[in-house]
Amino acid sequence: MRDRTAYLMIGIIGLTVILVAGYSEWTSIDLSRHSLGEYVNQQLGIRAWWYTVGIPMLAGAFYVGIAVGGPAIERKIGQGLPIVVACLLLAVTLMLAIGGVGYYATIAMGVVFAVAVVSRFRSRR
Repeated sequence: MRDRTAYLMIGIIGLTVILVAGYSEWTSIDLSRHSLGEYVNQQLGIRAWWYTVGIPMLAGAFYVGIAVGGPAIERKIGQGLPIVVACLLLAVTLMLAIGGVGYYATIAMGVVFAVAVVSRFRSRR
């Protein structure tokens, strides 16, 4: 993918997923009852927290990392489509395991995949 549009789109998807997960965490914090450190320690042990906040945050960070490091990885492996496919598979996994932001990530990554495929076929001409 000579065109960096797909990486820009992946970065935007990652930031959006992080912001949505962060917003859901921020609105559920009650600092009048516990300190922030106590609250975080409690939440890390709760499975529902991981589904709502933890896993989406990690996935969003993965997408941002791919957006930043994707061009370098692409130079090493020679093509960018496998990177986009890996991101799409992560999005589908999020959708099946979590729902919520997983639906958004799957639809958005489907668009990125379509852009990457069209870009690849255009570059062959």
